[in-house]
Amino acid sequence: MDTELIPRVATRQSVLKTAKLIYRDTVINCLVTDQSSSGVRVRLSTAMLFPDQLTIRFPGGSAFDVIRRWSRGTEMGLEFTGTANWGDEARSEALSIYESMRDDRFRPLRRLQDLNYFDDPALRELAAETERAIAKLEAEVRGRTQRLS
Repeated sequence: MDTELIPRVATRQSVLKTAKLIYRDTVINCLVTDQSSSGVRVRLSTAMLFPDQLTIRFPGGSAFDVIRRWSRGTEMGLEFTGTANWGDEARSEALSIYESMRDDRFRPLRRLQDLNYFDDPALRELAAETERAIAKLEAEVRGRTQRLS
């Protein structure tokens, strides 16, 4: 499938990491060369035909359902169609990390506050932004790990 190029909505970052493309009972090793929040560009050792829908699995255990948006020679552009799915080992690790976040999430900020380090208004605002970001991250991780259980 060599479809029309669709304008990119997410900033692409150059990376170099391995992954596996999975469809039916077939598993193909690939190299991820670009990644964004919406998808990846992968390179294969040889040009191959792939279905429009497949799964990409990363070494850490996360797997994403993807749609093939374009292919040229040994490269393909894949768009994520949802959030990550996790294998049993990665799921267990995510739950463990979530529990750790619950216990320790604000300890460093609280310690700095105890030392009156945030008397400076700019630092105090950065600390407040950090607390909000940590709370948002914790809520997202909690939601995802609960869906995995």
